[in-house]
Amino acid sequence: MTAAPLIVVVVAVGHQWSAFSTQPATRRAGAVRYLVTIFAAAAGAFFIAQPYALIDWRTFWAQTIGESQIAWGRVDVPFTRQYAGALPYLYQIWQTTLWGLGLPLGLAAWAGLAAALVRWLRRGAWPAALLLAWAGLYLAVAGALYAKYLRYMLPLIPVLCLLAARLYYDLRQRLHTATGQRLLAAGRWVVVIASFFYAVVFATIYASPHSWLTASEWIYRHIPAGSTLAVEQWDTALPLPLDVDGRPRRIEEYSVRALPLYSEPDGEAKWATIAGDLAASDYLIVASRRLYGSILCLPERYPVGSRYYELLFGGELGFELAGEFTRGPAWLKPAPAAFVGRCPWLCHPRRKLCRLRPSADAHLS
Repeated sequence: MTAAPLIVVVVAVGHQWSAFSTQPATRRAGAVRYLVTIFAAAAGAFFIAQPYALIDWRTFWAQTIGESQIAWGRVDVPFTRQYAGALPYLYQIWQTTLWGLGLPLGLAAWAGLAAALVRWLRRGAWPAALLLAWAGLYLAVAGALYAKYLRYMLPLIPVLCLLAARLYYDLRQRLHTATGQRLLAAGRWVVVIASFFYAVVFATIYASPHSWLTASEWIYRHIPAGSTLAVEQWDTALPLPLDVDGRPRRIEEYSVRALPLYSEPDGEAKWATIAGDLAASDYLIVASRRLYGSILCLPERYPVGSRYYELLFGGELGFELAGEFTRGPAWLKPAPAAFVGRCPWLCHPRRKLCRLRPSADAHLS
């Protein structure tokens, strides 16, 4: 589905290619041969890379349609509720700028896309039209999706980088003063150096073991087997299977209670269930921001869930912080309590969506 917008590019190239011939019949024949060759090669590559699409077409199509329904928000699932209220297009542009490319390069990339669009509208430039035929159409579709995973923007990254380079080239041709050239050179080095440091900082996240592994080892060493652990449904249940001191350890050594924080209706019965699980638990484990990052920002839908996290992070549920395990730069990991009652600017006025920062963490209370 991601490659579907490339059909427009193929057709556009075929149309332009046929214009090189002066004979109408030759143009039509060349265009037909080109299109047949391209689509035959694409079909062959698809079925070689995705053989089960041909072997079990019904299952492939059903699962593709199912995932599409989730992406468009027509099927409600817990793992997409973090995007409730997120502004289409602006959310993806901001996330790509800040986290996908780094701020300087991200701004230059989207400015390059805007400049290409203006150039095409003014002069009908063929190179700009070729890039926009795919990148523009892909952004128009992906930007409108309800599920706004950053990975959905990955196919645009190479094109955005090319457009940023083209913008730099155009500015260099237009700025004739020495001051203008110096400013442009300074901007270029800012983008290069900032992108380098962004890459280094991002890579440091993976320089240490995953925080779930660190937390799991801590659990096995400090929490006696047979203890009761409260974990969150729809998140990873810690501890993970590990070998500690040469001995295989598993979560089955503990009694585990899964808190139904995403379950509905969100009312008194749910609160009674959560309270009972907490009362029977020795430790409460919050593996990531998945639940509190979305529940706290949907107070109308989850009044009980929101109140639960407010009380938990406020230290009013009788649990004390026993350990916190993180990795990566500290500024990537705001405290959980920072999300209570917080609504960033990338959301509809009457709805809330917390903008979660990508880093792995594990909190034990």
